Amino acid sequence: MKSISYLFSGVFYKNLWQFHKKLSILGVIVLASTAYGSVKIIQNIGVGTKYVLTEAQTGTILGTVTGTGQVAASNQIDLNNNVSGTVLSVNAITGQKVNAGDLIVEIDPTTARISLQNAQIALAKLQEPTDPLQLATDQNNLNSAVTSKATAETTGINNVSSALIDMTNVISGLNTMLYDKTGYLNSSQLISMPDIARADALSAGVAFDQANNMYKQNIANSKNVTRDSSSADIDKLISSTLDTAKALAQSVQNAKVAVDYIKNLDTSQSASANTTTAENNLSSWTSTMNSDVSSLLNSKNTIDSSTNDIEQQTLTLKKLQQGTDPLDIQSAQLSVETAQNNYNKYFVRAPLDGIVAKVSVQVGDQTTGSVGTFISTSKIANISLNEVDSAKVAIGDKVNLTFSAINNLTITGTVAQVDLVGTVSQGVVTYNIQVAFDTDDTRVKPGMSVSASIITSASQNILVVPSSAIKTQGNISYVQAFKNPVPKSSESGFTSNETPIQIIVQTGASDNTNTEITSGLKVGDQVITKITASATGGTTSQTPSLLSAVGGRTAGAGGGGANFRPTTGGGAARGN
Repeated sequence: MKSISYLFSGVFYKNLWQFHKKLSILGVIVLASTAYGSVKIIQNIGVGTKYVLTEAQTGTILGTVTGTGQVAASNQIDLNNNVSGTVLSVNAITGQKVNAGDLIVEIDPTTARISLQNAQIALAKLQEPTDPLQLATDQNNLNSAVTSKATAETTGINNVSSALIDMTNVISGLNTMLYDKTGYLNSSQLISMPDIARADALSAGVAFDQANNMYKQNIANSKNVTRDSSSADIDKLISSTLDTAKALAQSVQNAKVAVDYIKNLDTSQSASANTTTAENNLSSWTSTMNSDVSSLLNSKNTIDSSTNDIEQQTLTLKKLQQGTDPLDIQSAQLSVETAQNNYNKYFVRAPLDGIVAKVSVQVGDQTTGSVGTFISTSKIANISLNEVDSAKVAIGDKVNLTFSAINNLTITGTVAQVDLVGTVSQGVVTYNIQVAFDTDDTRVKPGMSVSASIITSASQNILVVPSSAIKTQGNISYVQAFKNPVPKSSESGFTSNETPIQIIVQTGASDNTNTEITSGLKVGDQVITKITASATGGTTSQTPSLLSAVGGRTAGAGGGGANFRPTTGGGAARGN
């Protein structure tokens, strides 16, 4: 009865209304979540990987050494010149106040000045525009070399023709002497001769057969070569004819050795006459072949020399037409910078504002070390470096100083002193570097910790890209780029479904930001510095529905929302 009364009570209908109200709200939530997820899927379809580009450009990379230390109020600094020479002038006395950069001692800089001037002249020559007169001269030299080679080839063809005619006569005569029945050195004539004579005649025959075969091949080759043939064919014919002439001359020489031996054994009058005839023929053939060998050799040498001249003049003219290699100019600029730094060492200057405590040299003294002592009136930093880094640091190097206690403050300074003797502690050697502040800041107090970045070298006017663009695989370095250039308006980042290409590069100097490219790229080439993966194609980035979020909360231990993982498409690399 209570159940029936409950069905007809107001409480039942009130609870039933609240239940339907909850179902309605839940349905609205489900529909809203579904619609929101669909919109996100539609928005993400077709979104490709995002790329950030930059261009390779000319820049500067600084070589630095870093160290830490403390700030000091003032300090005594040795004035070291780091060069040897004769003191030319002393421009300060003990107790004199000087400003940073004031000249204190000058040492004879003659040798350094000459080196600097030579470096400046060499740079100036490289930077000069192309001289039209020199261009015309080099072109004339090339034309002369080409003409000389053509003349030598024509002369060589004539010498080949003359030599082949001479060789025809010599071969005919030698053939008769060696193989004819009446020949002076035929086998029947040598039967009664000693073994030595037969051996000499046999050597002459072997040499003759070799020369004769070369001669026949020469005749065949000469029929295919004219004055209009290529230089390669003409040069080849001249060389082969020269070889044939040398071989035939050798066979004549061998025959002459045999005849000379027989002559010493010949006592009969008739035999002597035959010997004389053979000697005369061999002498004539020897003279003929020597003349041909000489003319052919001269033609070959002239052709070779002209060919080398043409190659050299061609390279010279090409280099002049193209202008100076930028790397040569860069090298010359570095030479000037090095010579200038060396020259500056002969002028000992006050590293900062202060007082000259002592001058230890006079005009005319020979000095190789300290020339005096200086007391600073401004703050300095004592920096400790290891033995490797300290070897890279020199007096006068510029320094950037930062302070742990003061955010966003950087003060520039100059290396004023480098310890010559290190301090050994537990087997580790350290050297103290004193850095003079270029400017003062009242916030910097003595005893504060300081970090120093010492600039030890500067590579200027070199091709650089951000270090983030450099990738490595084994010993190979490469950058990524697109096959076709991308509009500059997209360099801040854009999406693309195109796969980048890889370009192998050679790298050089590097700092915390940029890396030098020595080959593989040129100024203006675009490279990818960052790749951000996002959804592409059919893969989408999904957002958990409100229903799953509700379920997660009611589950009390993470629920469906806690297990949601968004997906990324394209497989693009991360962490660039």
